[in-house]
Amino acid sequence: MNVYDFDNTIYDGESIVDFFRFLVKKDFRLARFYPRILWLLLLYKMNKVSVEDLSNKLAKLSKTFFKNKEYDIASLRKEFWDKNINKLKPEFLKMLKKDDIIITGCPSFLIEHIQDKLQVRDIIATQIDLQTKELEFLCFGKNKVTAYNQFYRDQKIKKLYTDSLADKPLMAIAEEVYYVTKKGIRKLDKNF
Repeated sequence: MNVYDFDNTIYDGESIVDFFRFLVKKDFRLARFYPRILWLLLLYKMNKVSVEDLSNKLAKLSKTFFKNKEYDIASLRKEFWDKNINKLKPEFLKMLKKDDIIITGCPSFLIEHIQDKLQVRDIIATQIDLQTKELEFLCFGKNKVTAYNQFYRDQKIKKLYTDSLADKPLMAIAEEVYYVTKKGIRKLDKNF
């Protein structure tokens, strides 16, 4: 089976950042969170933060972000995807097979809305309890391997497609690794 990252791999950009921008247009008061989100995203992309530290920071930010706010997530994510579905890369939509898996830091409430479009068996994603506003599981770095092994311990990853070196733990258990950039896809040597 093949495993795919989502953001900057199948999706052209960072879906959670785009979703946040979408929310800011609806409620400008949320803009005050933008610098912190961008900083955390930069740390994530540079692989400069531990999973535990990132998880703690995002959990705190999530609670502050949602504090005293009741959003209709179902209608917001539908409207978001109506506007952003064109950011799914056609070449990857053609590559995806039913038995492939997407493992992503994108929150499940956002990506699961388009699972039918992606046509994959499973999506393993960041879990946020929308009732309590608690970050339950951050699907990032070594946590991706933990989640993968929880469901697919006996199945090998044939090919992994990702845009981030933060996925090194997942790369280590894949037979082949493909690095995705704006310029295209290139196979990585397993000894990188």
